[in-house]
This record gives sequence, structure tokens and C-alpha cells, in this order.
Amino acid sequence: MRPRQAGLLALPGLALCAAHVAAQTAGAPAPIAAGQASTQSVFDQAFGKRRTRAVQRLALPTTLDGREIGTLDAELGPQGLRMARKPLAEALKRVLRADVHLRLDSADATALIAQPELAALGITAEYSEQRIAVDLTVPLALRAVRAVYLDGRAIEAGDTTEGRVVPAPWSLLVNGRWAASQQVADGATLRRSRLFVEGAARVADWVLEGNGSAATDGTGSGFERHESRLVRDWPDKALRLSLGDVVSSSRPGLSTLALGGLHLGRQFGLNPQLNSQAQPVQSLGLPAGGSVDVVVNGFVVRSLRLDPGVYNLSAIPVFTGANDVVLRVVEPGGRVTEQRNAYFFDASLLAPGLSEWDLAFGAPLQSGAGSRAYTSRRLIGSAWWRQGWAGGLTAGAGLQWRQEAGSNATLMQGDALWASPLGTLAGWAAQSHQHWGSGHAVSVQWRASTVPTPAARLSISAAAQLTWSGNGYAPVDADKAGLRSTDAGLRLSAIWAGGWGATLALAQRHVAQPDGRSTNQTATVRKRVGRHWSVEAALARTRSGAAPTVLNGVVALRYSGEAAPDGTSYRASSSWQSHDRRLQADAEASGVTTLAGGEAPWRLAGTRIQAGDEHETSLRANLLTGRGDASWAVTRVQGVAGASTLHELTLASAVIVSPAGMQVGATVADSAAVLVPRRGFDGLKLVVDPRGERVAASSDRWGPPVLSDLLAYSPRELQLDVENLPPGRGLGIDRPLLLPAYRSVLLVPVGSDANTQLGGRLQGAAGQLLGLQALRLQALGGKAEPIDLFTNRRGGFMSPPLPPGRYVLTRPGEAEPLVRVEIGQDQQGLVDLGTVQVKEEAP
Repeated sequence: MRPRQAGLLALPGLALCAAHVAAQTAGAPAPIAAGQASTQSVFDQAFGKRRTRAVQRLALPTTLDGREIGTLDAELGPQGLRMARKPLAEALKRVLRADVHLRLDSADATALIAQPELAALGITAEYSEQRIAVDLTVPLALRAVRAVYLDGRAIEAGDTTEGRVVPAPWSLLVNGRWAASQQVADGATLRRSRLFVEGAARVADWVLEGNGSAATDGTGSGFERHESRLVRDWPDKALRLSLGDVVSSSRPGLSTLALGGLHLGRQFGLNPQLNSQAQPVQSLGLPAGGSVDVVVNGFVVRSLRLDPGVYNLSAIPVFTGANDVVLRVVEPGGRVTEQRNAYFFDASLLAPGLSEWDLAFGAPLQSGAGSRAYTSRRLIGSAWWRQGWAGGLTAGAGLQWRQEAGSNATLMQGDALWASPLGTLAGWAAQSHQHWGSGHAVSVQWRASTVPTPAARLSISAAAQLTWSGNGYAPVDADKAGLRSTDAGLRLSAIWAGGWGATLALAQRHVAQPDGRSTNQTATVRKRVGRHWSVEAALARTRSGAAPTVLNGVVALRYSGEAAPDGTSYRASSSWQSHDRRLQADAEASGVTTLAGGEAPWRLAGTRIQAGDEHETSLRANLLTGRGDASWAVTRVQGVAGASTLHELTLASAVIVSPAGMQVGATVADSAAVLVPRRGFDGLKLVVDPRGERVAASSDRWGPPVLSDLLAYSPRELQLDVENLPPGRGLGIDRPLLLPAYRSVLLVPVGSDANTQLGGRLQGAAGQLLGLQALRLQALGGKAEPIDLFTNRRGGFMSPPLPPGRYVLTRPGEAEPLVRVEIGQDQQGLVDLGTVQVKEEAP
């Protein structure tokens, strides 16, 4: 029979079926003709009339936010999915709010909860038949607030030590920078070049650091030592001991002393968690997770990668005075949002009952060129102590002294800081005693600002200060008495709706000598025009001594563009000053290029200045790679006296030596991290903190990446990935938490020895394949948790990547192993266990 004829013969049958269905839909009884019963049976068989499904108990992988949180017992039946209530509550313990978790938890270990009950709590559970897994959705409103300490060492409760990376037992950091210049003026050429070397050797908790330089143009007399010291930290007590070339910590009214000797002090930068007073807290909700850049006053101080959830970001590292803090969120899809806050903050305010102190003693630095030298005829010392009191008050006292034949000197000081509802009030008083007499000095400062809120249409901040010193007052390192002087200043700033801002600054200084009075008044108005443009106008009135009063008006126009998807951005500004008819234009472009297999940020900037008959043009370029950086600048000045051109070139890099060998990286300001691949991962491309097409660091032709920007005692979490990871290989810990110490090197392992997978088929006692059955894989001779497996509908099972060792495969609740297997040290890939037969089927 031809296909066309068969189709024509089938039309009456299809019409009859359509009429029957239409009649049922309309509610009318359908006539059943002879022979239709068999036709209906065939229809049911062909289109699979649903039958009652038996209840299946199995262990299902459960995911939240795209990450597996465990394998939980569940039941599939006619009523849908039901999950073990208590294990589910335990898995979500750190995710849910306390009240929601209490409603989910159950004292009955065998209790089950169905999908409608979870939905009533606000939790969605979806069963995927394709993956045989459960996907959970927990909205932000139900999630517990998690604390993230940006500048502290505290880790969330419940975290284990797995994934933490501590400093290597020993390390050596050596930074090298070579600078060369050539200046051409009046037909003469002057060339200069110099090599600067800075290094730090760390053994256990002791660090020996130093720096110096040597001329490479033949003009120098050899290597000149600039400074060297031995440093030991006790972070838990926030203590630091330094021996050698040291500098005393400054306090208001006390001088900063450079000396050769000893410095011991309590510094909360070593453990910011101790100082819990007045540290900003910012709440942030991330529905899709992603990266969060914390930008303070235009500088990125921390970069975080957070899972979806609600977070309290505390201990934000801000500085004394007014601060602009921006939380820049980059979601996985590339969407960027910013949350801006203004903080008026004094970082020296201590928590009640907390104290800090500083002690320095030695020989003062002798001024002069060349290597450091100290005078042995003079000893100098500094000591101060501060205490946090109740009511937002911090107060303390200090003493500095100098011993020298016929020229002893002392300076006593007291200072206080009070955070009141009307603003922060700070003050200090000091008295000095020298061989020529004594003197006094007093200073008072006040700072306040309105509380910034998203709904506020006006924000105001103010600062005022007054400092007076009498005749005879002088620091301990002064060689002559000071004159009576008075300094006073006032600054008012306001920001209001529409992108407007204004500042008024008044300053006056008077010294008891002829023509010793100077004043300055400045008024500035700013306006943001559109998304990228802003304009600013300022008027200043300045007078110094007997000189005539100077009036100067400034108008500036600025452009700041957003970064393109490839990382390129542009900025420009132009300004004009009325006093010297100075016209200045600046432009800058930055972006990221690829060099030697790795990303290399670049920056190009130019400036043009014209003031009367003088012209200045400069061009600057900088290229930063994971192995070093280079910068070049040229400046040409044209004036009435002639023209001159200056070329400057700088090349810098670092050598990092540790138990992992020697690596080359960018210059290290504090600490560094080296990615160390395990055996078999050497030829793979490792990347750090991938964000779409951008990464923070990656492998190149010189080996694994090196991170050179770590800050001591500031934890940093990394996201690691391998671009060309072969099947069966495990990445290991993909989100290590780095805990750097002072001038340390951290060795971050990449890759896992869990590179072998076990697979097979589960067969029943009668020879049939057993689908959707739970299995358990246990490692022998260790403390590793058992691994829950499950078979697919055809009885197949597969383990996750496993490390070398001996394993047994059992069924839950049965002690008799189904199979024993041993994975060798050099074994990798898939091991087929074949058919694993059970003695009897599970009930």
C-alpha cells in the first residue's frame, strides 16, 4: 500500500476519534459503537494513560544557588516530592533566619516535609527528572544576615580550617627598580640612572627588611644603605617590635622621630577586630551573587566574591576625616550597580576598656646625603599611651625626651577625643622644657556631619580647628626656641539634590614677627552635568605678610567615562586660572591588553599647560604585568629663557623565593601569594578571580600566576579556576582563604590528588539492574566522611573524583561491603567496577 493511500484510509478513523473527544469535552455522552472498546484500549496504550506510581525512597543531590549543599533523603510518590525535614533544616541552618529555621526543624528524625509545606515557608523545591536532583530557592527575605569583616581576621562561626592558606615557613622578597633619565637643555645633555633594591627575608615570625640604592651611571660611590630593621609581630595582641632604623608613631602634639634603636607598640592594624569602636557597617543584599569591590576615596581597598545572600560588611577601612565609600557590585551577568555612602570617621577612637601605647628609643638620625648615620652624642625617646573610656571618650598622655651634654629637653603632652552627638571634638595640650626655657601649646578641633541617607536631599559637614603655641615652645628635636603663633581654620561643605555641591574654607596664621600674618579664603561650587560631566568654579583670596592681596578665580570642566566591556576607560579635564592666566588640559586613557599570555593593564596620560609665555607639555605611559611594570615619561618646557626636555624611564620587578622555588612577579609592597600546581597540573592554565572575560591573574609563559598585592593581616578569598582542566581531574579547593602576615609569601596549592572516579552498575539478586538506589562509599584508614552515591534509572553509578587510598562500597544500613577497591598513587581517570551484585533487593 502506498503511503498516500494509507493516509487517506486513516482519515475516517482520526475524524471519529476527534468527534469522540469533542463530545467528552462538551459534557455529552459519547456513543460507543461496536469495536470502539478495543480502539480506546489501543489509544490508552499508545498515549500512556498515567497509572499510580509506587513510592520511591532515595538520596537526592540538593543544590542551592547553583552549588550542591549535600545529598538528602527524599521520597517520590503520587503526591510529589517529600524531603527529610531534619537533614534539610541542618543543611540550611546557616542560610535561613533563626525564626524560619525553627519552623522548618523537627525533633523527629524521620519526619518528612512536602513541597506545599516548603512553599508555605517561602522555600521552593523543584525536582529535576533529568538530573535526578532537587533545586532549592530561598529568597533574600528569609536569609540570615552574614557578617563579613573586611579588615579583620575573624572568620564566620562554623567555618573549618579547610581552604585556609597561611604564610610559608620562610621566604625572601626582593624588589628591584631601575630609573634612568635624560635631560636636554641649552644644547647640553645630562644622563642619570640608579638602581633601587628593597627586600624582606622572613623566617618563622621574624622579618629582616631593608633597602638601598646604587648609581649605575658611574657617578656614585657604591651601594648606599637607606634603612634596615628586624621586625616581629604578635597579631593576637596587636603588638609589633622593630629593631634598627625605626620611626616613632605620631600623636597630636608629639613629633615623629626617625632614630636607630628600638620601637615597640600596639598597632590595631595588626588585628583590627580588637578595636570595635566606631567601625562603619553596611548592609548589602546579593540576589545573584558576584563580586563586590569596596572603594574608599577612589581606591579599591578590597575585592570580595560572595554567594547570594544578605551581608553586613563591617570594619570598612576608612581614614580620619570625611570618607567616600562605594560598594561596586558586579553580578555574574555583567550588570554593575553602585551603593555610595559618606562616612565622617575618626579611626583613632578606641572601644571602652581598650588601650594602645607606643615606645621608641635610640639615637636620632643625622641629616645629610648618603647612607644613614646617627649621632652617638645624643639619645632620644618617645612614649605615649591612650585608653578608651565610656561615653565615646578616648584620652591619653605622651612624653618625649632628649639627652645631650648641656642640651637636655623634654615635652609632655595630653590628648583627648570625644565622639559626641554634636560631632567629634579632639584636643591636645603640650609643655616643652629646653635649656633656653619652656613653652606651651594648645590645639582644639571639631568635626561634624549630617547622617547620610538615600532620601536625604541635603548633606552638610563642618570642621574647625584652633592651635596656639607660646614663645619658647619647641619639639624635643628642635635646635632653637619657637615664636608665638596662632593657626585657625574653618571648612564647611554641603551636597544637595541635583548634583550640586559647595565648599567654604577659611584659614589664618599669625606668627609673632614682622609680616607674620597670612590669610586665605576659598569658595567653591560644583555641579554634576549629566552622567559623565561635571563643572567646578572657585574664587580664592590670599594674602601673605606685607604682599598685596591676590584674587584668583578657577573654572574647571571634567569628564569621566565608564569602563567599556574590554576594560578601556577615558578621563579628561580642563581648567583656567585668572591670576596667572594659566590654562591646563589633562587627558587619560586606561585599559587592559594581553602580553606574554597574561593580562597587562596600561595607562596613557597627557598634560598641556600654558601660562603667559611659558608652555609645558608632558606625556606619561605605564604598563603593569604580572611579572613587573614599566613607565616612561617625557616633559618639555618652553619659556623665555629657552627650552628643556626631560625623558624618564623606570623598570621594576620582584624576585620571590620560597619552599616552592623562585618566581618572578610584580613589585611586592607588603605580601605575595604564589600558585603552586600539584603534579600533573603544571602545564595547565590557572586563572585567579575570573570575571567574564577578565581575570585578576593567570598563567603565562613564565609559569603559574603570582599575586603581589596582598595586605598583611587582611584576609583575601580567591576564586581559582583551570581553563583546560582535563576530564577526571579535580581542582581541589577552588576558593582558598589567604591569611597573609607581615612581608610574607603564601603558597596556594592548585589541583587535587582526587583524580580517579569509580563507576559501575548495580544488579539485583535476580540479575535485574537496580535503578534509583542509594549507595555509600567509605574511605578506609582515615577520618573522611562517607560519600553518598545513587544509581540512575539503568542502575549505573559514578563517584566524584577520589584521592588515592582504599575504599569500600556498601548499601546504607548494611555492614557487608559490596566491593572493595584500592586507588594507586599514580592512578587517574575512570575505573570501571563492572557489575556489582547485591544479595537481595532493598525493600
